[in-house]
Amino acid sequence: MNTGHETMHINRLIISLSLIWAILPGPLAAQADHQLLPGELPYEEVKDECQEALRLQSGKLFREVEKIAETSSDDGKTWQTHGPISPFTLGGKLDHVAIQLQSPKYKGRIVVPLYLGMYGKHPDYDYKEQGGYAIYRGEVIRLQTHTHHPEMSGSFVCYSDDDGKTWQSCVTHNGRGFMVGYFKDGHMGHMTCEEPVVVELKDGRLMCYMRSTCGRIIKSYSEDGGEHWMKVQPTDIAMSNSPCAMKSLPGTGDLVLVWNMMSADEICKGYRRGRLCIAISKDDGDTWENVRTLDQNPGVETKNWVEPPPLQAM
Repeated sequence: MNTGHETMHINRLIISLSLIWAILPGPLAAQADHQLLPGELPYEEVKDECQEALRLQSGKLFREVEKIAETSSDDGKTWQTHGPISPFTLGGKLDHVAIQLQSPKYKGRIVVPLYLGMYGKHPDYDYKEQGGYAIYRGEVIRLQTHTHHPEMSGSFVCYSDDDGKTWQSCVTHNGRGFMVGYFKDGHMGHMTCEEPVVVELKDGRLMCYMRSTCGRIIKSYSEDGGEHWMKVQPTDIAMSNSPCAMKSLPGTGDLVLVWNMMSADEICKGYRRGRLCIAISKDDGDTWENVRTLDQNPGVETKNWVEPPPLQAM
């Protein structure tokens, strides 16, 4: 059973195209020799760059340090600090999730997905006594904390049209515009909706995948470069309350997804992150194929696909 420092924790996973080409066969593997797009650099030239840096179409590097935007015009030797990305002091984001849009209307826009969480802290509710525990190599270890504590969250994006100098948010000054886990007209209450990842689809829309407690990846779409987002909907992709990673492949726009594909029964047994999978979509995320298991815990059955559970709090 993996601990918190092992590979099941993918919130800091960097999707390397060289790794993906080695895993998925056929047309995807052939893309290793694809024609470079304007502003795109060969993998060998950028593989040792700061892993938090995004190469912009202008040639600059962009990174985020504690939600402050920074750019470099000399390949990372020096960095210029700009203003805060988010309008909120609180909140968080995953690593390596900033993207720059290619569609003509919003070309050059930097989009950074973030989330705002609210977590209870109560003198009459000892967090150390809560959570999911297991015996690992003869020792009692704490495996789970989320959902064992009072918490809720919503996701949002911030965007810049001037290479990170100034920023705007999809959330208005009065707090409207969050992506929220709100299903069946509220009859299921509110579920977590956090740790978002965003990709630009072939038709120019943005798609956001998020972590939730409903046993599935949840999603939303934007038709205006991230300024407004459609109501959050559940996907048919089974996933525990864990983050996923998703990237758009250069040249084709096909999507690659890495996530913890777990059944409701496996989640109940403590295997929230017991299976790490990868898949590709050629139709903007409508379907996923070439599903492979990258790693799994002992005791977890090898499966090519896990059917999502009925929509429920998990």
